[in-house]
This record gives sequence, structure tokens and C-alpha cells, in this order.
Amino acid sequence: MFLIVDEGKKKAYPAVQADEEMLKVVTHPLRLRILELLSQDSLYLSEIARTLGTNEQKIFYHLNLLKRAGLVMEDKKKSHAGLKYFKAVKKGIAFLPDYVASLTHDLELSDFIAVPEILDGFVQDGKINCKIVVGAPFPHGKWNKGSRSNYLAAEVASVLGKYGTTTERLAYLDVELDDEMKKDNLVVIAGMHVNTLQEELNPYLPIRFDEHGTRIISTISGTEYTDDDCGFVCVAENPFASGKKVLVLAGLESIGTRAAVFAFKNYIEKLNKGNMYDREIKARVVRGVESKGDIKEIVFLE
Repeated sequence: MFLIVDEGKKKAYPAVQADEEMLKVVTHPLRLRILELLSQDSLYLSEIARTLGTNEQKIFYHLNLLKRAGLVMEDKKKSHAGLKYFKAVKKGIAFLPDYVASLTHDLELSDFIAVPEILDGFVQDGKINCKIVVGAPFPHGKWNKGSRSNYLAAEVASVLGKYGTTTERLAYLDVELDDEMKKDNLVVIAGMHVNTLQEELNPYLPIRFDEHGTRIISTISGTEYTDDDCGFVCVAENPFASGKKVLVLAGLESIGTRAAVFAFKNYIEKLNKGNMYDREIKARVVRGVESKGDIKEIVFLE
């Protein structure tokens, strides 16, 4: 993968390396207009043609060229009943002739990729600075249950890995943590029935479970959520250590926890904006939309 770095904005953008053929594709004025249009929203063929003031046959021809170049794809979430929607694949184009030499060999991506505020402390100076804690897979704790969501630790780690690296062990079972290990930045996955650390942290969270772990209670909105597909993402101070934080991704059941992790993977910018009732608090409630056993989308409830 290539990154196009904007030193002024301190941002890096994913890019593909272009050859001469791809340059021919993207430098056509009509194709550039199609890309610009589809980067804003998914549209079907006649919508594109109507907006750009040309015929569908011409748009179809140019769309196929863009698709073959990997710059446009069908939006299968929107397509229905034979009506195909198209969207731009959001990545830049990097053309590097053989005679261009690298300007530096010690570029630190952390200098250019801003860490979202919600991850402040969890990733620091380009390093992952936290422990991911999942529930033990065997029966344990007050409810004598085991977790089935431990694989989600890898999905959470993949998000952290966008902003930092580590050579240290990252994931732990709740039963492995001693008092000293709890004095770190902690990312806690799953509800209090299967993760004993979650039970300890629960009273200190702005969005939390009731004492039985059967309801999600928002102290921000005063709302209670009881559906199995509900989960929450929230950041709070670590009660075991001053200056440290906890990030909780949990649900009433496995589907709710999966919805919370889905939100963390796909909507970190929305999470970063804080709760809709109090933007200063990084805590959101979500509901998962499941299809064939997988979370396909989530809805923000607050």
C-alpha cells in the first residue's frame, strides 16, 4: 500500500500505484467528473448521466473503464431489483517513475496520521499503549459463564494498528490480570456476565449495565436499553490508576458486543464526536443489524 502524505494538514491518504494505463483512465475529464460525483454519494447509471448532462451509453462506457482500474465499484448495499448503484473507491493515485528516489528512509507515519481523540492515551507517540482484555472462554466469575467473543480482540487490535505499533503482548484474559496490570490503559470487550473486569469497572462508566447485567443504562440520557442486539462504546477514567483510561466495548449478549466492536471498526469518527446528549462524553449506544449471523450495519441510538 502507498500513502500520499499531506505535510500541511498532517494527514496521510491510502493510494494505489498507477501505471501509464491507469493515468490515461483518470485524466479523462468526464471520468474525473464521475469520480468526483461518486465520491459524494452512490448513484445509479441514469442518475449519473442526468447529473452530468450526457447519455447513459457514454457513462456506461466510462464506468467500465473506472471499474477495471479499481476506482469504482458496485454499491451492493444499495443495489436492488436489477438497479445497480456505483460508488467511488476512495483512494488516491500515486505515479512513481523509476527515476524518482525516496526523500527519506525514516518516515514515521505517526507524524502524519492523527490519532482520534477517543484513542488518546491508548495510542501514544506511534505506540499502542494499552491492554485488550477479554473474558475467559471457560465458565468463571459470579455468573459462571465463558466468553464467545474473544476473536473480537483481533478486530480491535486491527484498529489500534492503524495508528501505532507494539512488540508487547496485547490481549489478555480477565482472569490473568492482577491488581498491578489493571493500572494500565484498558480496552475491555464483552459484558459483565462473561468479563469479570467489566463488572469491576461497571459502576464508573457513564453508560453501564444494571446490577444484574440485563439492562444497559445511560446516565447521560436516562434511557434504559434491554434488547440483546444493543451494545455500547464508552471511554472513562481508569478507577485503578490516575491518568489512565478504559475503553469499553460491550453488549447485553454476544450480538450487542459485536455491534459495539463493529461501530469501533467502522465509525470511529462518529464515536469521536461524543454522545448526542453531551458531546464532551465519549460514550455511544448502538444497535446491531444482523444478517445470516453477521453484523452488517449498526444504528446509533444515542
